[in-house]
Amino acid sequence: RSTLLHNLSLTCGVGCSSTKTLAKLCTYASKRWAATGGVVVLTDQARIRKLLGLISTREIWGIGQKISERLSAFGIITAGDFYNSDVRFLRKSFGVEIERTWRELHGEPCFRLHESPPVRQQIIVSRSFGQRLNEIGKLHEAVSFFTARAAEQLRKDGSWTRQITVFIQSSNYAQGENRYSNCGIEPLTATQDTRDLVDAAMTILNRIYKPGIAYAKAGVMLSAMTDGTEQLSLFDERPARPGSQALMKVMDRFNKEKRGALFLLGEGIQQDFRMKQAMLSPRYTTRWDELLVVKA
Repeated sequence: RSTLLHNLSLTCGVGCSSTKTLAKLCTYASKRWAATGGVVVLTDQARIRKLLGLISTREIWGIGQKISERLSAFGIITAGDFYNSDVRFLRKSFGVEIERTWRELHGEPCFRLHESPPVRQQIIVSRSFGQRLNEIGKLHEAVSFFTARAAEQLRKDGSWTRQITVFIQSSNYAQGENRYSNCGIEPLTATQDTRDLVDAAMTILNRIYKPGIAYAKAGVMLSAMTDGTEQLSLFDERPARPGSQALMKVMDRFNKEKRGALFLLGEGIQQDFRMKQAMLSPRYTTRWDELLVVKA
């Protein structure tokens, strides 16, 4: 706690109680009053009521400034006043969420504790090109690059995908040009291997590509997420590549240290599809060559 306060000016505290709302109030108290030593644990109702009498309603999780002002109009100033209010009045005047908050203060759990973030259901990577692309080879590079970025995020999430979608489109604003947009979907054996995903993306792109169009944008979407534990079915044509996970870990480790250190040849070298970014703001916090220099 001392290190965080000294180095980052951040207060740190621990609060424990029987419900989420009470625990958050305990955490507030642990940071508000130094005598607590940074830790507040409350399970005794008498001590809980004493603490609530010292705290404004706006400090209650889920109340906020506006509802606190409305409560004060009814003489409900402190969390203790809120605790002692008629729950039927609160439900009628403020809704079911405020009733649940009241019940939480009385030790009845109403809000679930999310122990882990929800699993992402889809990953989308799409960009407008820095210049119009007419050749399918250039589109191959762009879609391969987008697929590789989506695959990196997929592995970061610890997920596998069973479906990939690719879309391409021309500009909606260009005058005198043929307009065209299309997308395709390809089912997959559950995978998180960039090579499998790029192969499937190229199959889709070759199917939906139309010659003679100046393409302005493309994108890739991964969906039908799984945890990778299901068994192969009779219809799964391609088994997992030997050493796939180990190879992908190596790629991700190198690319985390230096973006673009390892990539598939299909992503291209020149990458004409990249946005020009001529007006990009200086990246002082992430690029050494753009670090702000101050001269005394």
